[in-house]
Amino acid sequence: MDNHQGSQPSVILMLTLKLHISIFKRTIGSGPSLDLATRLPQLRAVILHSPILSGLRVMYPAKRTYFFDIYENIDKIPLVKRLVLVIHGTADDVVDCSHAKQLWELCQEKYELLWLRGGKHCNLERYPE
Repeated sequence: MDNHQGSQPSVILMLTLKLHISIFKRTIGSGPSLDLATRLPQLRAVILHSPILSGLRVMYPAKRTYFFDIYENIDKIPLVKRLVLVIHGTADDVVDCSHAKQLWELCQEKYELLWLRGGKHCNLERYPE
């Protein structure tokens, strides 16, 4: 995997020689990643970095999913039958930490929730805890 300074690919598919496939995606990209994860039986794992419950829930604490909401992660995460790692910064001022916690609680298979103390929305790589 190339590490380009100042830029990161929006979706990284990591392939090993044994073709183990994982998906890594940040924030709003968690929507397409979870949609893909529900459709790929050969998927090994999903890594969600500062994920959102849904597009609407970032702006408003909706209690249910409406037809016009985008990225219904709250409804799709229970359908993912692979290991999920959720990473979130404790100082995120864009997406509340409750999004990560609730998505993690809804996972079928999961790693321990990874809180990065002091991490903000898109700088978690600076917190190598």
